[in-house]
Amino acid sequence: MDAGTSISSPGFSDFYGNAIPRGNAIDIGAHESPSSGGTNPGALLSNGGFANGLTGWNCYPSGCSTTTSNVSTGGGAAQITGADRGVYRTVSGLTPNTTYVLSAWLAAGSSGQSGYLYVKNYGGSQINAAPVTSTSYTRTSLSFTTGPSSTTAEIGVWRDQNAGSGSLFVDDVALVVPSNMLSNPGFEDGTLSGWSCFPSGCSVVSGDPRTGTFSASVTDADRGLYQTVSGLSPSTTYVWSAWLKSQTSGQQGYLYVKPAGSSQVNSSVITATGSYTQVTVAFTTGPGGTSAEVGFWRDAGSGSGAILIDDGSLLIQ
Repeated sequence: MDAGTSISSPGFSDFYGNAIPRGNAIDIGAHESPSSGGTNPGALLSNGGFANGLTGWNCYPSGCSTTTSNVSTGGGAAQITGADRGVYRTVSGLTPNTTYVLSAWLAAGSSGQSGYLYVKNYGGSQINAAPVTSTSYTRTSLSFTTGPSSTTAEIGVWRDQNAGSGSLFVDDVALVVPSNMLSNPGFEDGTLSGWSCFPSGCSVVSGDPRTGTFSASVTDADRGLYQTVSGLSPSTTYVWSAWLKSQTSGQQGYLYVKPAGSSQVNSSVITATGSYTQVTVAFTTGPGGTSAEVGFWRDAGSGSGAILIDDGSLLIQ
């Protein structure tokens, strides 16, 4: 892998028709996928970069084509001209009860044009991403979890009736199973390996985990637990989540993120209860941001008892 020369804008695609990721050294004899923070299902989403025209994709009712003149990466992009239409495909071979992230790069051909990414028929209600209106290629994404017996999903890009009569361009569509980017997320090393504590009062305990054998404990106020994660993608949305529990009443805390190149983001302050509660906070890295500090903090006055933390995750959105 990555045995070739690094090229900032390769202009060609891999074996599956996907664009080579920007700035990567070219793999020799291996599949390169345009994903980050997840496992690409490979042939489940062939021709995500439209290098092979609309092969594998459907158009409804009409107005879909491919172009080589306005692409995000690689040698092709889909072009949807007119409103109330789109491109889509049914992906098979998915795993039930599994979370996937669907992403694409969209660009409006001119001012006033829009379109959005969607998924349906996966075992849940249809999910639409926010419409993209920028004339510059913009990454858009959504996550979905397949139903208990669902192994297929319809994914696509749609333009509503008020989306404009011009064109929308679609490129680098990817479907991944997101991987947890945290080190020692459930503290199953039995230590705080991968985490830092400031200034003190953090430990790993057994006997009351959410899953596994261990959880972390942060005792007293004005202190917390954190780690710095690298290898993130710029201008990309991630979700940091963890499960919190208190063994005494009145204990408070919150999750926070300090992304490189962007402002700190905090979850709401929660009062931990006697059962584990999941807390989440979403954030978007800056244009050049590839790392972030993620953590749990207890402000002054948040209680002198302990809050347990378990099953942390940092996933691409």
